[in-house]
Amino acid sequence: MGKPVICPHCGNLLVSENEPGNPFCLCPHCGRWMNIARPGRRKRTQPGRPTKCPFCGADMPIGGDTCVSCKRQIITGQKLPIRQQLALVPTSKKMMALCGALAGLVVVIVLANLVVTWLSRPPRGQPGPTPVVEPPEVLSARQTLAKLVGTTDPGEQARLGSRLGKVGPAAVGLILQALDRQDIDDGARRALVAALGRIGDPKAADVVARAMDDPRFRQTAIISLALLGDERATGPMLEHFTGHARRVALGEAMAKRSLLPAGPHLPALRRQWAERLAELRRPLAALGPAALPDLLAAYWSAWHWPTRDRGAGWMDEVNRIVPAMRLANPITETLEGLLSGQPADVRLAAAMALGKRRAGDRRTAEQWAGRIADLLADARLDVRQRTVWTMASVADKAFARFGPDQPPAAVPGAAVTEASDWIRRRTGRHIKIDPALVDQHRAAPAPTRRVFHPARAHARRLIRGLPQADWPTARSRWRELSRLGPDAAPAVRSLLERDVRQLKVPARLVVLLLLAQWRDRAAVGPMGQLTRLLDNPPWMPACLAIAQTSAARDARTQRWLDRVAKLDPPSLVGTDPAQGLVAADLGRLIAPQGREALLAMRRDPRYRGESSPGRQVYRAAIDAMITYGWPVTLWLKELPDR
Repeated sequence: MGKPVICPHCGNLLVSENEPGNPFCLCPHCGRWMNIARPGRRKRTQPGRPTKCPFCGADMPIGGDTCVSCKRQIITGQKLPIRQQLALVPTSKKMMALCGALAGLVVVIVLANLVVTWLSRPPRGQPGPTPVVEPPEVLSARQTLAKLVGTTDPGEQARLGSRLGKVGPAAVGLILQALDRQDIDDGARRALVAALGRIGDPKAADVVARAMDDPRFRQTAIISLALLGDERATGPMLEHFTGHARRVALGEAMAKRSLLPAGPHLPALRRQWAERLAELRRPLAALGPAALPDLLAAYWSAWHWPTRDRGAGWMDEVNRIVPAMRLANPITETLEGLLSGQPADVRLAAAMALGKRRAGDRRTAEQWAGRIADLLADARLDVRQRTVWTMASVADKAFARFGPDQPPAAVPGAAVTEASDWIRRRTGRHIKIDPALVDQHRAAPAPTRRVFHPARAHARRLIRGLPQADWPTARSRWRELSRLGPDAAPAVRSLLERDVRQLKVPARLVVLLLLAQWRDRAAVGPMGQLTRLLDNPPWMPACLAIAQTSAARDARTQRWLDRVAKLDPPSLVGTDPAQGLVAADLGRLIAPQGREALLAMRRDPRYRGESSPGRQVYRAAIDAMITYGWPVTLWLKELPDR
């Protein structure tokens, strides 16, 4: 068993495992040697006098066993390890050594810098290199370019590309160098191509033209190349603009017909279409006069777009783009120059553009019509038809009862002959037309005698303001219109042939009541447009089904029986006609069907039960049939109870 010992140096307790006869032990805590033998007689040193190191002769503190000078143990004569030697060095000496080393390192660095500067000095008599100072716009472009290349966010890339395009020509060189790199993201490369177009430096045209061959950047490259005014972008840019304008026209047409889902996002979507179309006008205008003939030629293709506005929307776009072009001459002179020496479609569209601008008086308009009159002798039928229509539109004149309000396909042969005679009288220009070409046109329609219908005239006055009327006003108009009879049906039907979204709910019900009462078969198709409206009340599908059955004089009643039976009771308990639908309205819609409708409701238990909502409809239908003039009493006697 070991011997417990207390270290005289650090005061820690330890257990000695020394062999017998070995009085020396090493403290594991402080690393110093100690004598663990029992204290015997030993020579005492004089108090207060230091001892000498037996190895180096240096003075040692009283009771010390380690020499600070030679770092040796007095008992064993061995040197201490390096770590213990450093522990014996005072902290002040350590800090002084560290500060000296740092000061020496600083001195060495300064001396080395002085030597390098002295060696790199220019020879005597020669000026030194002038420091390169970049302009502020180049520094800004370099910083923006570094941010653009380092980001992958599409929105941030577009924003930085727009900022880079505002720097100016100073950024072109940096952008071209960046496009040569292979480690750039597609979004950043697209933003750089768009920035070249915004800058407008023609030196970048070849680079942008090469980017058009890549499908990933084709659309952006087309717009940028058009902004640079390069003629290579004329065809692709016009095709891109035409396609987008056609999609916008289709979306507007679908929105007007309620074919798009209604919601808060629809106005924002239509506004986004208009803004995108406005953005594409600037690059198309930057192409200048080179794109004007193709822009005018596309007018006739816009005739068949969904808006059916006879190209009026496209001509409005032309009148917005042409003033933004850099033309050598005024707009009127430029368009007049296209009236000759161009293809037929371009000449006719230029005449229409002049007519839209109202750039001259009536005499000037006749001169424009005279400059395109030679197309009346063209061998192509569609060119002759368009020529007559254009002359009628520009000169505001009708030829053989053909005016600009009719389509070009309806141009008769007599209109071609009369147009050539009118040109000869007004301008003195003789147009020789082959009679075989005139025979290709359809014959002029025979004059029809207009028959005056007092009921229709009175109905037209009554339906004014009906689409936006409230319930009391609509009921009043219904009572007055119902007295006019079936002769007023075309006037009321015309409300369905317009934009049905303008009809409020009271006007829709009044129209259905009148057309069902008059049994107007021609109104069955237009009634179907009401089914597409998203603001219809829950009872509108049932009323529409009854009205279509009554107007079509159809004996199949099961179509509306189920819908009326499924109506919620709150829709049938109304008693005030000035507030909404009442059961009497459903009865008036059913009454024109007569005996078949009465038999169907009598056989259906949903209309016979005392507590069922259909009971009110059944009674209202009988009352309406009596008012309508049907022999209801005789029918009830003939019909079985069930």
